[in-house]
Amino acid sequence: MSATEAPRLVLCGKRVTLRTPQFQDADRSYKWFADPEITRYLPLAGKGKLPMDAIREFIARVSGSDRPEQAVSIEAEGEYIGCGGLRNIDGESAEFSIVIGERRFQGRGIAHEAAMLLLRHAFDTLGLKTVWLMVRADNQRALKLFERLGFVRDQLLRGAVVVDGQPKDKWKMTLSRESIPK
Repeated sequence: MSATEAPRLVLCGKRVTLRTPQFQDADRSYKWFADPEITRYLPLAGKGKLPMDAIREFIARVSGSDRPEQAVSIEAEGEYIGCGGLRNIDGESAEFSIVIGERRFQGRGIAHEAAMLLLRHAFDTLGLKTVWLMVRADNQRALKLFERLGFVRDQLLRGAVVVDGQPKDKWKMTLSRESIPK
């Protein structure tokens, strides 16, 4: 997909649009994934920044395919402000993720609206039965968001990740089609 082609996926909410990632998203994504405040709860935590080549390769891969990953770029107020997606799609379930990289859009309900759009797509369009995610147990903001979305804590994985030499726990959370808020 060239930078001028129209995106293949577009999901519109009141304040948020989800679309297929495009090559022009790479520079901003690189900035976010180099920011320790943005990545402190992500698998990148304590490991430095994500190389630009890796970001470009990811965008090239997901912009040309709907499965086994469905990545989205999140726009608000006409600006690319975050990313997310569904991966490990197996026909019944998928792993969910969302990151709001532009700090001024955090804490404004943007992540909730973007997540609802992506979850409705997962259940209504893709026909999935469950969506699951992994979240660090100390990421209170994310836990609150995911529980408001209807996710339940299924399994606590003690010491699942080591950040700066310290073991951190993670929760596996799941959401069924029947449990998504209306």
